[in-house]
Amino acid sequence: MRPRISIFLVVAVCALLGGIQARADNLASIGITPETGVVTLVPRWGVGTNLAGFHFMAQDLSLGGGANQFYSIKGTSIPAGGDVAAFTRYIAASGAATNHVDIGSKLSPNSYSALTSADPDVGYGPVNLYFIHHKATGDYFTVIVPSSGTASAVTDLKPMAGPGGPATLGASGYFGLTYAAANLGYGLNLFYYLRTDAVTGHAKFGSLDPALAGFSADKFDLGTGGYNALAFTGSNVGFGTDRMYYLRLDPVTGFTIFGTLHPLTGRTADIANLGSVYSTLTFVPGDVGFGSGRFYTTGTVNPTWQSVSFAAIADRSISAGSFTVAPTASSGLPITLTVVAGSTGSATISGPVAGVFTVTPTVPGLIVLQATQAGQLVPVAYESNMLRQGFMALDGVLPAGNVDFNGDGQTDILWENASSGDRGIWIMNGTVPAAWVNLPTISLDWRIAGAGDFNGDRQTDILWENVGSGDHGLWIMNGSVPAAWVSLPSISPDWRIAGAGDFNGDGQTDIIWENASSGDRGLWIMNGTTPVAWINLPSIALNWRIAGAGDFNGDGQTDIIWENASSGDRGLWIMNGTVPAAWVSLPSISLNWRIAGAGDFNGDDMTDILWENVGSGDRGLWIMNGTVPAAWIGLPTLTVDWRIAQ
Repeated sequence: MRPRISIFLVVAVCALLGGIQARADNLASIGITPETGVVTLVPRWGVGTNLAGFHFMAQDLSLGGGANQFYSIKGTSIPAGGDVAAFTRYIAASGAATNHVDIGSKLSPNSYSALTSADPDVGYGPVNLYFIHHKATGDYFTVIVPSSGTASAVTDLKPMAGPGGPATLGASGYFGLTYAAANLGYGLNLFYYLRTDAVTGHAKFGSLDPALAGFSADKFDLGTGGYNALAFTGSNVGFGTDRMYYLRLDPVTGFTIFGTLHPLTGRTADIANLGSVYSTLTFVPGDVGFGSGRFYTTGTVNPTWQSVSFAAIADRSISAGSFTVAPTASSGLPITLTVVAGSTGSATISGPVAGVFTVTPTVPGLIVLQATQAGQLVPVAYESNMLRQGFMALDGVLPAGNVDFNGDGQTDILWENASSGDRGIWIMNGTVPAAWVNLPTISLDWRIAGAGDFNGDRQTDILWENVGSGDHGLWIMNGSVPAAWVSLPSISPDWRIAGAGDFNGDGQTDIIWENASSGDRGLWIMNGTTPVAWINLPSIALNWRIAGAGDFNGDGQTDIIWENASSGDRGLWIMNGTVPAAWVSLPSISLNWRIAGAGDFNGDDMTDILWENVGSGDRGLWIMNGTVPAAWIGLPTLTVDWRIAQ
């Protein structure tokens, strides 16, 4: 399996900052400007000390004070008999605080953290609060059932580590908890956590099924990095819908980093250094007096603080050229942008012009950018601060057949329903579907004709063909979301798109064409989304159809898969650029099966072949060892109305 890229603390440098000054506990709002990624942090009102959980509820929980309140839990040790000051509610607009004696008195040793909630009934009643109870016997998933007077209940449900009851021994090290009703790829109505692995010391991100018999499962190793809070939002605040956001303490500056985590890929991106030390995180979609769509955090505010932020940078091909970065500091002071020593790739940086830098990747590899604000003492004191962010500079476009829509380096599968016209994506975890993403509706006259990276941004785009008019076009994709439409030049309706790949080695995806009447085949050599040349391919009988493309002999050149519709024979043209250099026959398989596409599904850097049974609707994979099938893996069933479309 290819390693997931996690980017932070990739190179060591000396600390930029001096001693930490005296601080005061405070609530702060965090707003993000989606167009630029600029993060605006504003301290609001004082809060209690040592908070380990802080959460907003729009509903009236009958705990006094009405709707639209924040609730907090202290992280300090709980004595026998509870702590009446450990659980507190705050009026959102003013910060007026009231300890909730009933809930506080029902807490028990040792301590609690990571307050969150679930509106649906996940087995313990609707609109409850949940947190982590740290006991001598392990960490436990615990519910607060709120009620008026002295009727609230605090109940340990099960170990955070897995099935059982409150008496089951569990593992320790859990410190983050948030809830998502949506299916993020692992099922509906799940909780998500952070934990520290006792063996490696690394932070792990995982999911928890709240049912007593439900399991917990680590999803990604985030490496080291001082994480201490996790929050989910389905809203798009600039980094896509259904994302996790985290806080972590940066050991270089001593300040808290605010960042985003993709729950399907585990990819993390630091987006702001907050200039102070914070310990909790919650998201409020509405406006509680400080603007809508805000995160809220609590912690110790540095009196000379300034935050530094810039938008997350996606991995990109060097052939995509230069791009701009506009880092900002809350102080408004000038910023320098540099490539951090120790990066495995390199880039040149020019500017700034009106605060905007131009970055040009020159050597592939991991490039870490550092935005630094030196700070000042007069006329207004601002402490120095910096933020690092890394991205992969990649040489060329995605390999032929590697249809990757979520950027995790794993091949996904495109689907099309011939009856309804629905289209969607199986986001794959190796050879196992992990999530389904619906694509926008487009007329049934159009069919998905292939996929590839056409604009050099290392994101898979979708080729479309109108079976009536013969029009062709491209969806330029931003992940799994269409971002633009590009029409392709007209070509006779006798021609159909048969695949895509880089055939002339210029790092740009080309298009394979097949004439259904004459049997002619050819290549559009592309310059991005524009055809610049036509190359005829040698003749082969009309009984044969082009069924896909990929690199099967590991020479870095795209090969072509063939299928004989009459005999059921299949084979490969091993290509030398745009010229077939050899023919390799593939083993026989029943005529009911058709080749539906190709891609590397098991992460061994060898192209595998997708199969589809047109009678039964069964689907499967030939896991290939070069040009030889090494294993068969069946895929889950979808109705015969659906066809694999890549």
